[in-house]
Amino acid sequence: TSVKVAPETLAKYVGVYKGVWVRRPRIVEFTVSGDRLYSAIEGGEPQALVSKSESDFSSTAVSYHFNRDASGAVTDVTEIHVSGNYKLQREK
Repeated sequence: TSVKVAPETLAKYVGVYKGVWVRRPRIVEFTVSGDRLYSAIEGGEPQALVSKSESDFSSTAVSYHFNRDASGAVTDVTEIHVSGNYKLQREK
């Protein structure tokens, strides 16, 4: 099941996030189409995400938690795998 997330909230997550995953560089781009958030890993095909809360989303293989600073700006995303959690910093 999914929860409804306001389009203006989804728009705050759009961007490119970079980090390290299993000792390799990792780039994930988030986009919005309609009322859905999408992730594209390493330039791959965008995958629709299911919204679990206003800041938590999942696909069939991975989940994401968007982190904010004290002012509410999105600073990074935590990519959640069975192997562990990996922080990806927002680049743009």
